[in-house]
Amino acid sequence: MICGSYIPSKFKTHYFKKVLLMRLLCIAAIVSVFLAGIQANVTVVQGASSDTTELLTADISIRPSSADVQATPLADAKGQSITIKPGSDKWPGITLKPTTSTVWDLSGRAHLEAVVKNTGDKTIRVSFRVDNPHTQQNRNPWNCELKDIPAGATQTVKVVFGKSWGFQPGYALDSSRVAMMLFFLGKSEQTQSFEILSITPGGKADPASQSASATRAAPDGSLAPKALLDMLNPDLLSLVKGSSDQISIARAHVGEGAGLKAEFHPGADAWPGIRIRPAGSSAWNLSGYSQVRARVANTGNHPMSLSLRVDNPSRPDNRNTWNCEGLTIAPGQTATLIVNFGHSFGGKGYDLDPSNVNSLLLFCSKLNVPVAFKVESIVAGNKTDSDAQYKHKEVDLRFKPKDGLILGGADFDADKQARGHHHGKVRWNAAKNVLDIELPRQNSRAQLMPLKGYWHLGDGNQLAVTIQNTGTDMASPRVRLASQAGAIEQTSSPIKPGQIQTLILSFIPEVPWQGYWSATQKGKHSVDGTGTKFNSDKCNELTIHNDTGKPATLQVKRIVCETALADIPDWVGKRPPVEGDWVQTMDDNFDGSTLNTTNWSNTGPNYWDKVSRWSPKNAIMGEGVVRLRYEKKYGPHNDDPNARPRNLTGKIFADYTGGYLETDRKFTQRYGYFEARMKLPATKGLWPAFWMMPDRGPDVPRAERGTTRNGGMEFDIMEALSVWGPHRYNVAFHWDDYGSQHKSIGTNNIYFAPDKEGFFTAGLLWLPGKAVFYANGQEVGRWENDRICNVPAYMMFTMPNGGWDGNVLDDSDLPDDFIIDYVRVWQRKDLMQK
Repeated sequence: MICGSYIPSKFKTHYFKKVLLMRLLCIAAIVSVFLAGIQANVTVVQGASSDTTELLTADISIRPSSADVQATPLADAKGQSITIKPGSDKWPGITLKPTTSTVWDLSGRAHLEAVVKNTGDKTIRVSFRVDNPHTQQNRNPWNCELKDIPAGATQTVKVVFGKSWGFQPGYALDSSRVAMMLFFLGKSEQTQSFEILSITPGGKADPASQSASATRAAPDGSLAPKALLDMLNPDLLSLVKGSSDQISIARAHVGEGAGLKAEFHPGADAWPGIRIRPAGSSAWNLSGYSQVRARVANTGNHPMSLSLRVDNPSRPDNRNTWNCEGLTIAPGQTATLIVNFGHSFGGKGYDLDPSNVNSLLLFCSKLNVPVAFKVESIVAGNKTDSDAQYKHKEVDLRFKPKDGLILGGADFDADKQARGHHHGKVRWNAAKNVLDIELPRQNSRAQLMPLKGYWHLGDGNQLAVTIQNTGTDMASPRVRLASQAGAIEQTSSPIKPGQIQTLILSFIPEVPWQGYWSATQKGKHSVDGTGTKFNSDKCNELTIHNDTGKPATLQVKRIVCETALADIPDWVGKRPPVEGDWVQTMDDNFDGSTLNTTNWSNTGPNYWDKVSRWSPKNAIMGEGVVRLRYEKKYGPHNDDPNARPRNLTGKIFADYTGGYLETDRKFTQRYGYFEARMKLPATKGLWPAFWMMPDRGPDVPRAERGTTRNGGMEFDIMEALSVWGPHRYNVAFHWDDYGSQHKSIGTNNIYFAPDKEGFFTAGLLWLPGKAVFYANGQEVGRWENDRICNVPAYMMFTMPNGGWDGNVLDDSDLPDDFIIDYVRVWQRKDLMQK
């Protein structure tokens, strides 16, 4: 989802999600193809003595990536003709290196230009990559650009040093140490051919934009930490500005110790925060430092997810000129947020310039409850062996009540967990093990809170609150359950004195989620009044009101999280949810002992975590289902120790093993109804998904075949984080690739009622301009827009670990299974492709 200016889209969170699928696929594959054989000792050949130096000379070596690639000198010996035949090579191409040295010295030049002619009969997508020497510390020291070249056309592909992928800021390439150049295409079912006519350096490097390695001071471990905010400065508050009127800031009082106090209150601000500017200049010069550290104490009553962002000045070609990290800090806890330059959210990020840091931000996501904190210090520093003193492991503050009981059989500390507001009173009745409440005024209320952190109610799908009217007047209790992001509530029918009533607060919204008509509308993804923002795993308070307007005396006897079972319509599994002339195109019940390989492949890539590998043995057939088993088991990816790994690490072996299913190259369909019956795993840290990706067929190059641009789209029919519990998942749409143009819309809050066996069905009705999601036959979400995918797609079932939202693996509960009972697909006759 598109968020505010403080952080990238949540489906960044897909940065952590399959969110960078095609670009990461390209990166991982080409690194594994071309990494071998790079020399560590560097000698230099001067290659930029004139503006027209030609690098495509006899003094280069040319290495094809596989036997599928043939390179032949042109007749004039000034170029190369490349022919690529269909084969197993995912990224066929050539590598060029100097022969009289190990690097080209292109000092003073700003870019390389290659003139390329497409000699084939179809459009090709040519990628041109320029590399510095690879090291163990940096395996991706390169810049890369690509261009679509029509049949017969001659075009120039330019790589600007320090930029990649549409001239966006990239790796800070050292032009004095160019170790090799690569030209490669995507895999195709047809022969592709092109000629490289010339490669020349050009332009003059702008001293202001020289590579970081040339102009930025290396971290200096001897430097003492540098304070960025003087807490004793009389003008301290003039350097700090809140993002909205929900923010209040103040100095710490005498006796509290120096510091900056902040309070963030609930409201419309999507990313409430404070921005800190340097005193006396436009930017801090942090040359010689490698990180910024903020020491923060949570002085409020609620857990606080706080992020620290370090900014360079924004640029027209890149809004995200910053690095950012976040932590969850419990009430009363003090922690240090650390932002390492060049990193964000635990991974590689924007190549921040330490010499030009113009602001710092401390911010939260949209608040449902107030938070308060004190900034004790903000300093620039360097990583050292003693860095452990600054490290703070994020604590999961979600606690599951035993047997789902909050009150009425569970331990309840009324002194710490209950309070009255606006003359409301609460009292623990130890004799009856109940809570007595007095609400004398119309606005009186009773508040119940977790003993610490959040109630995690994700093992159920509703909360049952049993209340007795112990007063003398009619009462109409209203119960509200609030979470970190949203709330649900229920009002009872009038209760006569002495009567007992149980209120059911269902997590399933009455009105299904509906995507806003324009997904490009900033911050707007849901039609008002549809879906829910309630997070059942992060519940922070329950309040009880009386809506009669008269004084009321109530007794809360029991509060328990329950699981309601589904009432499944008869049509589920038998036909699509709407009328029409439908034809069933797939019906796989996973009967028997072997997988139907006509429909499915059980090997494939893993571009979603860094610790897992797939094994065909972990797609287990039996008992009429297929189980994708996840376990702690070391082995080679896809059980093939000799294959080039298609993953994020480039490593063949991994510590964890999972199952994988896809219909890529075997079954694709445009439009129709797609349904699967599944059961989710319980182990925290798993990330099961049922989703679809574009496949335009073998007549287009691989890079174009699967792109989410040009009518393509990723459909997330069911994507769950097991930390949420077994009755909630995400649905989403992603399109226009996964880089700077990426767009998405969806919701994390699809709740459902399972059947008596714990299974549920998830379905997608995909029609021109419309996509509707179903859970157990009930509509749970829809989006109607002309941008809905209009090209064929294939299905995938995956389960890596991780994802986002603190979904950290607990491998003590492994192995665990993602179970799929059936997959069924229908197509409407009038939409069938000829």
